[in-house]
Amino acid sequence: MKKKSIYLIPYDFTEVSESALRLALDLAKFNSGSVMLLHVLKSSTDKIKTKEKFNIVLKKQSSEERELIDYRVIVGNLFEDINKAGELLGAELIVMGTHGAKGFQKVFGSNAIKMIGNSSTPFLITQGKKEVEKIKKIVMPFSFDKRSIQVANIAGKVASEFNATIHLVGFHDKDEWIDIAT
Repeated sequence: MKKKSIYLIPYDFTEVSESALRLALDLAKFNSGSVMLLHVLKSSTDKIKTKEKFNIVLKKQSSEERELIDYRVIVGNLFEDINKAGELLGAELIVMGTHGAKGFQKVFGSNAIKMIGNSSTPFLITQGKKEVEKIKKIVMPFSFDKRSIQVANIAGKVASEFNATIHLVGFHDKDEWIDIAT
């Protein structure tokens, strides 16, 4: 039996996280998956308000989409707990909206980069309003490490759904042992 794909969304009730939700819903529909919205609080004082906000978000979705969405509100550290949640859920992909780097983030790295650096789950970063209508080409960097192979597997599933082509970009490595053998 095929495992159901879970798309994890770090959700902060902004337009960019709404965009990530739209994209994840499209992916979940195409792959018979589900979406998990996760909001990480610094303290438990706003937990009830946050759950009420999620109920409003859910009411805005179609009944079909509501069936695909679940949410969690936890207290913790955003940079550490998104990674932990991805691992615990066995998430196929973390889909995150970003505002882009601003000010000193351009020097020290954006929040998105910090989260990706801590994650063993593949990430898809989006800005602005996105919906999956038709994908013709997927271009991705590739090496033979574990993460690259995981991402290639996801890209393969998406490419299969859309009858798209995948272009893998890597570098040509000169291997002295291969040169000796030829």
